[in-house]
Amino acid sequence: YQAYRDKNPGSKKYAEVTMKMGQAFQELGMKSEAKSFYEEVVDKYPSSGDAKKAQAKLKALKASSKP
Repeated sequence: YQAYRDKNPGSKKYAEVTMKMGQAFQELGMKSEAKSFYEEVVDKYPSSGDAKKAQAKLKALKASSKP
């Protein structure tokens, strides 16, 4: 995914690929890395469907990290 992002920074699929990177890190248990990719989607593509998904993922990460 990173290679795609590097080669296609203006692509229509950039947000989707960034979401997938976040999901991959989340599945590996790397929550802080996942969070940074989700936040990037929300910041760069706030009106996209991927941003809504990323916001939901961020909310779930915050809820799962509470004691």
